[in-house]
Amino acid sequence: MTITEIARRTDQDRTTIHAYLAGKRTPAVRQRGEPGAFNVLFDNAGELLDLAEHAAGTMTLAPTTA
Repeated sequence: MTITEIARRTDQDRTTIHAYLAGKRTPAVRQRGEPGAFNVLFDNAGELLDLAEHAAGTMTLAPTTA
């Protein structure tokens, strides 16, 4: 398989493929940036669920009238 064909199939530049094969470059794994708001909530999800369960166990709901 030619470098051009590999580049086409992997959607990479021919020079990138050539550098990989020559050992001048290695494919990198991108590192995550700063945690966003969702990541902060996700990290605290267990704690939030525990609080919600505790609150649900102690709360009483008043009957609603229509």
